[in-house]
Amino acid sequence: MVNRMVTLSAATALFFFVFSLKTSGECREPKHYLDPEIEQMSKRIEADPHDPALYVERARLRNMRCSELDWFGFPACSKDVISDYGEAIALRPDYYEAYVSRADLYLVLGNYFLFSDDSVKRGQHRILYGECITFKGHFLNAVADYKKALEISPDRGKADGLAEKVAKLERLIRILGRAVDAYPEDWSSSIDWTVFDDKP
Repeated sequence: MVNRMVTLSAATALFFFVFSLKTSGECREPKHYLDPEIEQMSKRIEADPHDPALYVERARLRNMRCSELDWFGFPACSKDVISDYGEAIALRPDYYEAYVSRADLYLVLGNYFLFSDDSVKRGQHRILYGECITFKGHFLNAVADYKKALEISPDRGKADGLAEKVAKLERLIRILGRAVDAYPEDWSSSIDWTVFDDKP
């Protein structure tokens, strides 16, 4: 009984010690190695907020940082990346690289890899109803950006295979749309999307 009380007391003391460090600001998440570069780029943007290339460069750095997070942290982290690409496009509406890079990010957010042939072979092809809606939204955004990039520079778009990407994504959008229609607002459903595939 005495030993148990000592153990509980030690655990309680440790809890309050850690809590006091956190509330006093002495226990903080360590800085990421890219943070200094991101901060420096932010200062350059403050000094010259009308240079779209600076926003694209900061987006690139932020995306590198986000890519090291797990799937739960990545989408939230990516919001700043998307915002930077949006700022660059607002300043330069014909910015091919910004459209393609943002589309590539939407493609990843849409969990494109889930729909790869390798994933299907491994049996990784079940998704939740809510994921169908989320993924479809990201794929629609990606298609819009790829198509805009193709309008800006058809030759570069052809070389980068953007038309092929659009075709694949539009197929996935059709699949996800059918899945959503088949399970209207059934948020608990785990859907085998391959049932709705129209691939020849």
